Amino acid sequence: NQWSMAGRLRTIPDTVEDFTGYSLGVDLIAWDLPGAGGTYRSSGTARVRNVELPASYSHVTVAATGDLDITEDLTVTGAGAMSTFIDGGGLDRVFDIGPNSVPLSVVFNDLTIRNGVASGAPGGAIYVHLGTVVLNDCSLSGNRTDANANGGAISNAGNLTLNRCTLSANTASGNGGGLYSASAVALNNTTLSGNTATLQGGGLYNAATATVLRATFALN
Repeated sequence: NQWSMAGRLRTIPDTVEDFTGYSLGVDLIAWDLPGAGGTYRSSGTARVRNVELPASYSHVTVAATGDLDITEDLTVTGAGAMSTFIDGGGLDRVFDIGPNSVPLSVVFNDLTIRNGVASGAPGGAIYVHLGTVVLNDCSLSGNRTDANANGGAISNAGNLTLNRCTLSANTASGNGGGLYSASAVALNNTTLSGNTATLQGGGLYNAATATVLRATFALN
């Protein structure tokens, strides 16, 4: 199954209706049409903290324009990196974390983020502006930056930890084909392979403090 976020999930959190993509078009009790008085529709805001993408919704695509802004603490959990795919479709970056310069706590578990593109901006799949971001058992592949931008898969200016992750076949037109980090980063049992950069650091370009434990760098 494929669940498209297009027109539904533009900013996290958003309205209940926009987040779920569902609304009751007609109030079955009062029989009101949308926009009429007493319409039965979701209202208010949803302060989303946990998003679970089960195997039955295995392929999530982002909208044609605009990445997914994460503006509050959030955990996104899939059914496994070989089962759950969040796909940029080659149209835009996938996740923009903390664009309002507010420190956040964000966790991604058991999923793949692929085919994100950032043109003239860092981070093809993920751009971490600020805060703490952890990826557990995730794969990032086929992401890229254009116009001399850094971080084909991830550009980090926060505190980033990758546990048991794979970054492969990502491309940066600047530095850091797999990962560009200007702040603290930890790589634990993580593989960076087959990534390329036009300038430096095919796998990793680190301009700050890096902790590397049992990581594999191959063919970058």
